[in-house]
Amino acid sequence: MLLFGLALGLALVDSSIEPHHATTAPGRIAYRLTWRWGRARPEADGWTTVSDRGYAVTIEQGYVVSHGAALVACAEEPRGLRERAAERLPGSLLLPRAVLAGHSGSGREPSQLDRPMLESLLRAEDQDWGTIDLASPEPAYCQGHYAIGLSAADAARMALPASLDGGSLFVAGSYRQGPGDPHRFAIRSTLAWGAVGPLRALEAAGLGGSPEVPSEDPGLRAELAGRAPTLRIERELGLLFDGMDFEQASSDELAKTLLRNLADSARFELDAGSSSTPGRR
Repeated sequence: MLLFGLALGLALVDSSIEPHHATTAPGRIAYRLTWRWGRARPEADGWTTVSDRGYAVTIEQGYVVSHGAALVACAEEPRGLRERAAERLPGSLLLPRAVLAGHSGSGREPSQLDRPMLESLLRAEDQDWGTIDLASPEPAYCQGHYAIGLSAADAARMALPASLDGGSLFVAGSYRQGPGDPHRFAIRSTLAWGAVGPLRALEAAGLGGSPEVPSEDPGLRAELAGRAPTLRIERELGLLFDGMDFEQASSDELAKTLLRNLADSARFELDAGSSSTPGRR
């Protein structure tokens, strides 16, 4: 799990990375937030899933704030991210891990989208997130970043549900293990969390409007110069509660695991609008 640097005081910059200067045709990247059910199953008032530890979990309320996303140039794969020092967010929020923030001299990746968006974990609807114009794209991109988080400034200007209370995530419902009675739970977090993953291609599963599915190729070298593809950041609901011990873990531990599962489940799927060449980096 890798934490994505957030803008406006949230950025974590690796000054050891030299900027790459290239003269290329302009490009554009559109971001779209999507969901997949996995083991989860929709119900009348929410959805249910069974975790890898055998907990049957029912979700009755849930929100997450997706903060931003970016592409990562192929020449700049993160190095030693887990060993980098943690930094504090505004409001004394502790970042558990640091991550590569960008490759430009200012520490900002030109493809970076900073647009906090409130998402319902109950409805789990796909949404267009935003579009970034790239005046001079890198020769090729190999990875994507996705970040969850909410700064105090963003919280002040956004219309947020009271249950979120300025946090980045809130989930409430019930859990049950075996034939026992269900137990209520509510998990809230103010942490920022995120992940880096390889770009994948979207390929048609068949003719006549069949759904798109990600290829099993190990990754892409996506060339965006003169192109305008869409990057779908797809998260899996059925994995959210894996590894969680509702009976033994503290509320903070449950919140961290939930955030990590949500971020780590992200797949970065680039549509056919890009000029891309499959292959290992």
